[in-house]
Amino acid sequence: MYRRVLIVLDTIRLGDTLAWIPYCEEFRKTNPKTDVFVQCSHSELFEREYPLIQFNNEIDHADKKYIIRWEDRYREYPLQEVACVQLGIPYKEILPRIKYLEASTRKRVTISTQGTSQAKLWNNPRGWSEVISYLNLKGYEVVCIDQYEYFGNLQTLQISYSPTEGVTSKVGPHIPLSDRIQDIASSELFIGVASGMSWVAWALKVPVVLISGFSSPDTEMHSNIERVTAPEGVCSGCFSTFEYDPSNWSWCPSLCKDEEFECSKSIASTEVISRINKILKIV
Repeated sequence: MYRRVLIVLDTIRLGDTLAWIPYCEEFRKTNPKTDVFVQCSHSELFEREYPLIQFNNEIDHADKKYIIRWEDRYREYPLQEVACVQLGIPYKEILPRIKYLEASTRKRVTISTQGTSQAKLWNNPRGWSEVISYLNLKGYEVVCIDQYEYFGNLQTLQISYSPTEGVTSKVGPHIPLSDRIQDIASSELFIGVASGMSWVAWALKVPVVLISGFSSPDTEMHSNIERVTAPEGVCSGCFSTFEYDPSNWSWCPSLCKDEEFECSKSIASTEVISRINKILKIV
């Protein structure tokens, strides 16, 4: 007799969903005679890739229910391990599978510069412009796929704007996620911050340069990426050390800084460019 298990991914964040979805399948594999139902956002990305899981179907009875969510007590865990802990399965890094159309690679680099907190951003004011100029000089089309033209706190005027110079702009909430996926799939490289689009690129097996000072190196994925973090001796990794307040755009732990967002402000464009050169084999 089969038992019925419901797994709820209690998040609307694309990155969290992509990080956790492989472990729903891993749970199914390690629990024979179990019908697995999953409720999650962006299920259209996964239905074809995980055909033995029932996504967002009505279920009148479940023998067991798991609710996977990020909580502050998990801040020292890699994001993917959070799902393993709550499902009671061993942790190993697993690449998520998502629906996309095969695309020929072009001399293109996609970038995503925005995040839901200023701490997630690359706060070096010249960082993106210098990297974009360098890629243009090397003959690369740079495509910006941010969802919004700006993000931030209008009351305090702490606003981050997407780059416009030297890029092909595909910015705007009207652009379907499927289009952004295809832009990444046809790129030689993706450059982003610790947010959902970096997880998308990783799932597509596109090399990733991930720029993050606020999260520790163990937080995100490890394979097929070049991670650029704050220089040694500079405050960093606060997401893994302090209680995170996602409702506060300007969150930056006061006990851990000489200057706000010094972690990512200290990441030089030359360091990012060196990782780009490594992946694209530019000499």
